[in-house]
Amino acid sequence: MLLADRVLQDLIGAAKVYPDSAGLAARAASVLAAWDSTEGNSDATSQDAVLFEAWWALVTGQTPAIQCPSSPLPLPTIALDNTINFYSPHPQFRVPWSAFYPVNTPVGLANPAATVPYLICAAALVQAAYGALNVPWGAVPNGVHNLVLATHDPAFQTSIRFPNAPQSG
Repeated sequence: MLLADRVLQDLIGAAKVYPDSAGLAARAASVLAAWDSTEGNSDATSQDAVLFEAWWALVTGQTPAIQCPSSPLPLPTIALDNTINFYSPHPQFRVPWSAFYPVNTPVGLANPAATVPYLICAAALVQAAYGALNVPWGAVPNGVHNLVLATHDPAFQTSIRFPNAPQSG
């Protein structure tokens, strides 16, 4: 994931500097650091990309604001930027996109500490949904992203999974 290449180190660093009392930020940082050091991809067998995807969906507002299982408090408001077209607002980058360096920018998070509560929430949601933080992206049968074929009955009520059809990102 190119996005992870650009922001993951800032997120991991912030999670270590601003831990939560339950230790979820530190565990999430460890999972993301292991993923980053081994591959950083969202292939079918990737073990940790689901956590990164969940964090990004929360921090950008793609996942609606909900009550996080990790905290009785709502997520803090984070300033989002829409100066470049990423098809959704996003946190400000430490180094914004530049037409002079289009391949190497944007980089980092302008305020990584503000994104840590979103990582804690994402970790709690992934843990609650899948029983672990390092969940396979698409590996059958326990992956998150698998192809599903619906039968062609008029109401589309019955679905049949393709055998061994994990999805790679």
